[in-house]
Amino acid sequence: TILGYTVMPSSYEPALIFILAPGAFILIGYLVAAFRMLTQYLEQRGEVA
Repeated sequence: TILGYTVMPSSYEPALIFILAPGAFILIGYLVAAFRMLTQYLEQRGEVA
């Protein structure tokens, strides 16, 4: 809930891997990889100094 309002239905079960500590590190790894790929792509196009 946010400010007392239900945001997700009661049947919603979050992905357990992203809640636990090892899952957070996996997610950070995916984010770092995505930003590196984006930066590399933009550098190839000549848009990043």
